[in-house]
Amino acid sequence: MYPPPPRIDPRELRPGRRWFVVAGLIAFVLIALGVGGFVWGLITSISNLDIDRPFQPDETVTVQMTPESPVGIYVALSAVGVPVNAQCTVTSPSGQDVPVTSPSGTFTVTTGGRTWEEIHVVEATEAGAHRLTCQGENGEYATGRHPDVAAFGGLIGGVASLILLPLIGVVTGTIIAIVTGVKRGGHRKRLLAERYGRR
Repeated sequence: MYPPPPRIDPRELRPGRRWFVVAGLIAFVLIALGVGGFVWGLITSISNLDIDRPFQPDETVTVQMTPESPVGIYVALSAVGVPVNAQCTVTSPSGQDVPVTSPSGTFTVTTGGRTWEEIHVVEATEAGAHRLTCQGENGEYATGRHPDVAAFGGLIGGVASLILLPLIGVVTGTIIAIVTGVKRGGHRKRLLAERYGRR
């Protein structure tokens, strides 16, 4: 029978085993940061689209608007998910009629247990308190931020964090672990050759 191969104490090998721990910690931290970034982005995007105080048909409300931030006019969906028909008018602080347009797509948001659908977009030409009135069937209306690219910036960043940071963490941790394992294997061979004449 052949004698057992010479044994090298793993503690002698370089780089040390702590680099395996470092690799795992890097992967764990970046995965956690990715998940945290996604949650933060989701919360930010939702808060940017908060629905303001609801109002009734034929009720005139005052809404602060600026040219930089389009305002969405929302209507509460009925139990079967059908929005009411509505005509809304907006008057600027200087008494001018402000154009009210239809959104380019369908957007709904659920908050406080209710679902709202955007039906109009208002792009103010001056900053200040605007007067808003909606006429239509029985239902509730509300204003909120128009879901433009800026409103979804936080969500896009969160999704990017969820994908990129964990990927970077896993790749980096794997590379460190592989390099550490290869170098430790090479160091073991050198020690065997030095002590026992083995290759």
